[in-house]
Amino acid sequence: MRVRALIPMQLHLFHQILVQQESLEAGQIEIGQWLDEAEAVLASHSLAGGKEPVQASLDKHKVKQYSVYNF
Repeated sequence: MRVRALIPMQLHLFHQILVQQESLEAGQIEIGQWLDEAEAVLASHSLAGGKEPVQASLDKHKVKQYSVYNF
């Protein structure tokens, strides 16, 4: 009789764990996608030209960032 009384509680706990696992997996997928996008962005930038092109790119980015925040 005692085992039957525990079944609903165990099912409830199992359901909670299942929901948490699904949430964790969804978060892992989202992080993986973000990392893939970040790698693509990093791969698109080149440091091959030396200091001047990199500094020009940085200055260009600063201007865009300034205009976005002060719009």
